[in-house]
Amino acid sequence: IVFSLCFLEASISTSAFSEMHTALTEVYQKALNETATEEDGKAVKTLWQKQKTLLHVFIPHTDIREMDLWISEAIYYLSDKNYEEACGKLEVLIHSCENIPKTYDFSLENFL
Repeated sequence: IVFSLCFLEASISTSAFSEMHTALTEVYQKALNETATEEDGKAVKTLWQKQKTLLHVFIPHTDIREMDLWISEAIYYLSDKNYEEACGKLEVLIHSCENIPKTYDFSLENFL
């Protein structure tokens, strides 16, 4: 049962963060081209709101809160057309989407 729950946790977190990674990468590319808008950021936030509903069950609330803050900051910079700062926040978010799920991988190092 424990292994099944661990596998489920890893599967759900990997899927959720993979979807977020894709969305954030698209907005990041638009920000690099200085074509991203506040609405692009809000679309990412809407996706995150959907994802975090289930993630609250599996991952620490501090990880979720940090993602919330960085998304809000990125939206603020996008609305101000401050693409340099927005790109910085988006890079942190993309990096987080790559690394947070590794904490919950179904691997030996996470069981030791």
